[in-house]
Amino acid sequence: MRSCRRPGGDLVSVIVPAYGHEAYVTAALDSVAAQTHAAVELIVIDDCSKDATFERITDWAAAPERASRFVRVVVRRNEKNLGAHGTLNLGLELARGTYVSLLNSDDMYDPARLATLVATARGAGGEFLFSGVRVVDETGQRLLGSELAARIEFMTDYAATFPSVSYALLGRNVAVSTGNFFFTRDLAWRVGPFSSLKYCHDWEFILRASLLTEPVLTPEPLYLYRVHGANTFAALKREEILEPEFLRHEFFQAGKLGKAVNPLAAVPGNWPGFFDFFASSDGSVGWANYVAGGDRIRIGEVLRRLHEAGAA
Repeated sequence: MRSCRRPGGDLVSVIVPAYGHEAYVTAALDSVAAQTHAAVELIVIDDCSKDATFERITDWAAAPERASRFVRVVVRRNEKNLGAHGTLNLGLELARGTYVSLLNSDDMYDPARLATLVATARGAGGEFLFSGVRVVDETGQRLLGSELAARIEFMTDYAATFPSVSYALLGRNVAVSTGNFFFTRDLAWRVGPFSSLKYCHDWEFILRASLLTEPVLTPEPLYLYRVHGANTFAALKREEILEPEFLRHEFFQAGKLGKAVNPLAAVPGNWPGFFDFFASSDGSVGWANYVAGGDRIRIGEVLRRLHEAGAA
């Protein structure tokens, strides 16, 4: 742990949970160091990697220039594997910044990411932000000609077809990954810790956050999501689709009973009719299949049906 200057009001705590990414973690950390936003503390936690990920992290952090670049650098290694959710929760406990920004250890930031999101948060008063995503390959180059990459990058356009980002989140985690999350530390304490869901702890967290504040989507592709053979998105199997369906069902049931601070949150009191349509199996599965490419429902037709449902 190193400290070279006092945290300021715009301090951003970047939390990097790392596991099994010896080939990519250095590039991830380099992208944090390259941020145009000055006040950054870096918290890197290795979750008992079986490869040389932790050694790559410690070698990188030991370089003399790290102390002058960051307000604080914290490097930890879990005594036992906590999973992504447990490691993120530990990082949140360690964070000191006004803002918290997450980064997967195999992904990267655009150099302007933190500066852009801090400025947007100030201007819009946003407490939870995320950006558009650009998909890159193992070498860090944009991945072209890939159906998977096109579907991931399409999430920004998908979100724009809904009356609020909160509603877009009912169909999909349009932020794509925890690594694309940027939020105030105060909001994190109000939302509570990440759940122990293996594949959807990110989606569950942002849905809970959406009950308290409307997420702000900055369309610029400031998050670089790396697709490679070992990452979760590329390796999804049929049985892993059951977890998002369970999450959606649980959120619908809770939403029917609860109230939300956010006036745009996806609860019946805010959107009568619209919510009932989306909460139906036809609505939720239809939208999920549309994004997955398994359905030919046209967006205009769905919006017409939603409008009619809301007017009924």
